[in-house]
Amino acid sequence: MIADCLGRYGPRPGRHDLKFADTLGRRLRGFEGGGQQMRDEQDPTPLRYDQTGLRGRLARVLVEEPTDEIDWPADLPAGIETVVILDDGPNPHHTLRVHPPGDPTRVALVVFDQLALCEDLPEA
Repeated sequence: MIADCLGRYGPRPGRHDLKFADTLGRRLRGFEGGGQQMRDEQDPTPLRYDQTGLRGRLARVLVEEPTDEIDWPADLPAGIETVVILDDGPNPHHTLRVHPPGDPTRVALVVFDQLALCEDLPEA
């Protein structure tokens, strides 16, 4: 009878269990082949709100469709992976003016945390 009650009213997974599973999944994301090898390329770090010295730097786009501060799609080519930053740092609206490499006439606003600096590429 007690076992029956425990089975029916025993501990149930709560939000903490889901949080642990999500955290564990993020930790294991950096491994391939069942956790045997560390991935060579780490996830890029998004820009910070207080970051400066960005003017002229190349940035990797971290999202499929970059947006501005009100979540409207940025005026950039579909599938763009790299942009040139025009501002020294994010403005009060949390955006940066950027343009595609090789096309300085196509300026768009993109939220700062959708971009990461390209450390391995030369500055534009």
